[in-house]
Amino acid sequence: MLSEKSIYKAKGDRGLEYLISSGYTILETNWSAHKAEIDIIAKEGDTLIFIEVKTRTSPTAPEVAVTFRKQQLIASALPGTQGSLVQNWAIRLTSSLQTTK
Repeated sequence: MLSEKSIYKAKGDRGLEYLISSGYTILETNWSAHKAEIDIIAKEGDTLIFIEVKTRTSPTAPEVAVTFRKQQLIASALPGTQGSLVQNWAIRLTSSLQTTK
């Protein structure tokens, strides 16, 4: 049986595969700074995308797992979003549903 960490890693890998096949350029994975971590930093066209991957065991929306405090922490730590270095950026949440344990 896979450990919880292995399951999360596999889900993240599937997320990367999906993003790459959808035309995203992956810049970083598992990026962290200032007590914040971001699962994937990618580029879509001229937009920098910060992606949180959430694995769910119930069909709840992924944004439920990202509290307002976590959103603030992520936004304050995002590279290049302070000042005018990056004009176009977005935070996106994605989830995968794990139906068996």
